[in-house]
Amino acid sequence: MTRLQYTGVKARETKTQRYFHDFVEPEEDPVGLLGEASATNGRISTQELVQLEETSRALQQREKDINKVVRSIADLNAIFQDLARMVTEQVRKVWVLLFPIIVAT
Repeated sequence: MTRLQYTGVKARETKTQRYFHDFVEPEEDPVGLLGEASATNGRISTQELVQLEETSRALQQREKDINKVVRSIADLNAIFQDLARMVTEQVRKVWVLLFPIIVAT
């Protein structure tokens, strides 16, 4: 970790310290839902904070990717609906041409 990155992490840790205070006692977490944080009086270490930030960034990117897929599927749906309309229209035109021939025979 470079000095600049370390300074940034330290600044974020100081800034977010008010959110990660001793609001949960270790006894209140009998099944260990808080993980390592419960063993350190509810405080989150710098490494855990960095991991949380990385996880958050990864989740945001994943959400963007999922939204792209959803938009692509919606676009594909519109294309197939247009195609279905064109096929239906072509079938009608073919029947208009074939109907007199079928009736005449």
